Amino acid sequence: MRQSFGAKIFLFTIVLVLMVVGSITFKNSQALRENLDRQYQSSLIDGTQLLGEKIFSLLTRWDNRLSFLVQAVQNAPEKNRSDLIDAFLVSEEGAQSLQIFRLNQNNEMTTLVERVSPEHQPIPGANWKKALGGNEVRIMSHPQITEQAVMIRRLAIRGTQDMVLVVLGFELRVLPLATSEDRKVQSFLLDESFRDLITRKTYRSLVLVKSFVNKAQKLMQGDLGAGYLGELKTSQGTYFVAYHHIPGYPLQLVTHQDSSAIDEAIRKFLWDMVRWTILFVLIAIFFASTILRNLLSNLRELYAATQRLGSGDFQHTVSVRSQDELGQLSAAFNLMTRKIVNLLAAEHEKARLDQELSVAQSVQNTFFKENTFRNRHLLMTSFYQPASECGGDWWGHYPLGSNRELIVIGDATGHGVPAALVTAIAYASTHILAEQIMAGAFPANDPAEILRSLNTLLYQTLRGKLCMSFLALLIDSEKRTLTFSNAGHPYPVLIPANASDPRLGPKPKVPYRYLLQKRKSSCILGLEKDSVFYNETVNLVPGDKIILHTDGLTELENAEGKQWGARPMKLFLQAHAQEDPFTLCKSLMQDAISFNKNAKVFDDDLTLLIIEFKQEEIMAA
Repeated sequence: MRQSFGAKIFLFTIVLVLMVVGSITFKNSQALRENLDRQYQSSLIDGTQLLGEKIFSLLTRWDNRLSFLVQAVQNAPEKNRSDLIDAFLVSEEGAQSLQIFRLNQNNEMTTLVERVSPEHQPIPGANWKKALGGNEVRIMSHPQITEQAVMIRRLAIRGTQDMVLVVLGFELRVLPLATSEDRKVQSFLLDESFRDLITRKTYRSLVLVKSFVNKAQKLMQGDLGAGYLGELKTSQGTYFVAYHHIPGYPLQLVTHQDSSAIDEAIRKFLWDMVRWTILFVLIAIFFASTILRNLLSNLRELYAATQRLGSGDFQHTVSVRSQDELGQLSAAFNLMTRKIVNLLAAEHEKARLDQELSVAQSVQNTFFKENTFRNRHLLMTSFYQPASECGGDWWGHYPLGSNRELIVIGDATGHGVPAALVTAIAYASTHILAEQIMAGAFPANDPAEILRSLNTLLYQTLRGKLCMSFLALLIDSEKRTLTFSNAGHPYPVLIPANASDPRLGPKPKVPYRYLLQKRKSSCILGLEKDSVFYNETVNLVPGDKIILHTDGLTELENAEGKQWGARPMKLFLQAHAQEDPFTLCKSLMQDAISFNKNAKVFDDDLTLLIIEFKQEEIMAA
């Protein structure tokens, strides 16, 4: 059995080495080909662009000199014009012939001067004009001489409305093209009809792969100016193809480069990897036979240790005899047993903390009134859900006597245990302030003073590390007024019973309004020591509804990361403003939950409170 197991490990080692080397060889050969492809393509594009710039420089120099020459010919006596032409042809290498014709406004043509090879008859200007067509310049193969091409250029004459037609014949050898003798690099200079000036054949007849030609011509007709046309596969081989448009001239320089050098480099790389593979296999055989005995003995010890671990002996450890993989495995086993012991202790601690957190959640739940409250003048319904076990939202309601009700809502920064501690401070402080108001020891009609007291307490306790937005409302049912003060909390929403209520302004577009303060209070509670808060008072009419909420409602996000925000609130209230508080609360939360990316699981604490100011006789009924 031992020999069988050892043979399996030995065979596995050999197969593993072959697989690893084979995988590395395959990946590296692919990477090598990609890198070589990119290098060859980049080099080809740069080389084609460089040749194109040289051709452009040559043609531009001829154009500039011809412009000056035309002016000189116009101003020179007729007997001296031939000397100017001869001087130009001698100074420009490869320039063989030159004809200059004048076109008047009636499109009549006269020959100013011409110099052509004595072996050939001059081609009439009308033929050149027809060849030029409506273009300003054209470069084409010479109709009579195979080794030459012509540049036809229309130029304006200064001071007149006449034009000049210039025809320059030049040898093709002066064009800097990259064509090697072994045809591994070939250049084609294509005119506007994609005909090569050198071979006088169309690009389609030179490259018999129609799909590639169609793609190449489409790219060259675009506005890129230069680039890589792709990989051309023919019966003669595979070529990389790049092009460069000669700016200002109807010419495309196309270069083909043979990719056989890449295949040769790949073959050399594979042969080297085969030799390295043989060497690696021999080394693997040697080391596998050497370490096999130690491997088996150490594995037996580890197996015995796992049996003891399975029986519950978490204190047992194994000996670490070396720093190799087996030694590391033994050390890892010992580490695992220690971590198991620590994990059991951590689970015990976690269970204790979960129990304490559950108690904290139960305590915080006592801060909240029942979801529904009503008396002779008010009807309230609410929704509250924290993002975690303990939340940072809180609202409270305190009857103050004499038909007055204090309603508060707050949102501590963040959520979880820290935010819950802030709400606990606010809850206890507000409860004490409400008792002082009822005892006459605190101003009875001043919500801003409540905010000032809470701000001082939170700042002195937390020093700005934790803060809280807060809104305090005082409803006087006898006077039918609502007095409020806001410390960075979302604005309360007033929905009058009558959609044409004058409190909504003239010709209201929506059946609600936000209750804003004319004098803006300071920011949230606990952030600054000397924060300033003001009161604002609005009249109430029986049937009015007031919506209070925390930012957990408007900052709900859908799957695209878009927040619920003010616009969905506006659309909802336009459709549901006249519903009773219970239906309104239920509909609003259904709309928000359907928008939320996690449905009923919120990223932030969410609180919603809807208050309706009712007439006493209606409530009594």
